[in-house]
Amino acid sequence: MSERDDINKLYQTSKVLEKVRYAFFATDIVVSLIAACVGGNVISYLTLALVIIAFLYMAISIIDDGILWFQAESARRKNSIQVAYHVKLDEYETKKYYNNKVRDPDISYATNLFESAFFTKEISEKMLLVTVIKLIVAVVVLIITCRFVANNNILLIVAQTAFSAVVIEGAIRFILFTQRIKTLYAEAYHELITIGITSASQRVWLKYFCIEYESIKAHYRIRLSESLFHKLNPRLSEKWKEICKQIKMSN
Repeated sequence: MSERDDINKLYQTSKVLEKVRYAFFATDIVVSLIAACVGGNVISYLTLALVIIAFLYMAISIIDDGILWFQAESARRKNSIQVAYHVKLDEYETKKYYNNKVRDPDISYATNLFESAFFTKEISEKMLLVTVIKLIVAVVVLIITCRFVANNNILLIVAQTAFSAVVIEGAIRFILFTQRIKTLYAEAYHELITIGITSASQRVWLKYFCIEYESIKAHYRIRLSESLFHKLNPRLSEKWKEICKQIKMSN
């Protein structure tokens, strides 16, 4: 557990919006199921509610991804370089956020991201089942909504289709993200532990690894579960200590 992490506060607003999105997602499911079972004048009110929920969900997603999450991730990227190279790039500080004692800045930076990739891989794999369930639910909700086509609720169809598309796209992104991280982590493990860093060409590969890891995170914009992190952190931290001891490098 880190002793200091100034950057964490940048994630807080984003985390609040994420909870709001989950609330909208759950509400949308409930309202859709109710709308599928009732008739009469109630339908018009439920239709309006579904349209509002869909557009609010999409607006929050755009604000979160495009502004809040980007700012927090940008600060985290700066800090990983700042810690490894002992330079001051930002006002935000961390202490023992990364756990390695490598003196070589290039390898220290790669090791920091190797540690991050390890935690990311483990937590994302634990989140896969819930993500698949969310994907299935979103598809079901979309199918249920299609019944309103007969009632000429075009606005609802457009809004709900866009809403479901955002949710489905997010779930697919998560699945792809998990596989990309798993593959990249395996490559880094092979270079840092199985073989060990002994040549100039491997140092070049480490630069590629760092760029690729940060690119994957930036491209897929995945939020890992904070509660799951805190639950797994003690066990994963101990496992990381053992992995870190096995890293091999020459002077």
